[in-house]
Amino acid sequence: MSSHSLILTVCMLGLIAFGPASPTRAQALVMVGNEQMIEMTREQLVQNVFRNQHSLADAERHAASALAVQIDFVALIGTLRAGQRDQLELAGQGDIHRYFSDFESYLATAPTGQITMQQWNDIWQGLQPLQARYTAGLHGRDSLFRKTLPTTLDEDQFAAYQVLEQQRSRQHYQAVIKATLAAIDGKIPLTTAQREQILRLMLEKTRPPRSYGQSYYQYHIVLYQMSTIEADLKPLFAENEWELMQKILQQGRMIEHMRQRGGVELEIVEEPEENLIQ
Repeated sequence: MSSHSLILTVCMLGLIAFGPASPTRAQALVMVGNEQMIEMTREQLVQNVFRNQHSLADAERHAASALAVQIDFVALIGTLRAGQRDQLELAGQGDIHRYFSDFESYLATAPTGQITMQQWNDIWQGLQPLQARYTAGLHGRDSLFRKTLPTTLDEDQFAAYQVLEQQRSRQHYQAVIKATLAAIDGKIPLTTAQREQILRLMLEKTRPPRSYGQSYYQYHIVLYQMSTIEADLKPLFAENEWELMQKILQQGRMIEHMRQRGGVELEIVEEPEENLIQ
């Protein structure tokens, strides 16, 4: 399957986890009497939250690496001093410690061994917010790291950082919009003019989310944002095209139900007018 087909499949099927997660393949299902049970280990609970990280240590290393990337990004302002870097490092490590302390505390209460499907559903209700926090990034807007930035950087440094952050957010959003248009093109062949006009309207009239959550939510988010400017988009399509487009946009509307779940935050990023179109 091509990358465009894969993206389209995700968008069309709306693979959003509204309910409890299914047990992973590594979790054996057994029958005890008339009840189906799951063999659950601590390691499997960890993998259900961190997915691509094979152990808690791997997840912590990944978080530390993400912090280093964040600090290197701040350093792009060009005037970050060693003492300031140390303060940001300390704050970021505090966020990591707080998260993994919360995770370990929850693990200590979660049953393992043979558990019922209902027990698994209950466990997942507790794991899901932890998964969402990790997916969204441990150094987002409510983190100690972000709260430390304006007090660690001087006024000019912080202003330069905000410009960098706005540009990065906008560039990523633009890339995701283009990828989504490529996916739509597999269902409704778009002309170059249509793609350019849709991109322009999206950049003029919508804003990036504060957090995209898991990667496959990105396309749903763009489709949701498109659904908020339907009146502007409709004239760009022939009648038969618009009927198909409505079905596609319906998948985007589903993301509305994911506010504050799955790491998705649809609150817009405030940007000065001159930075809206890059």
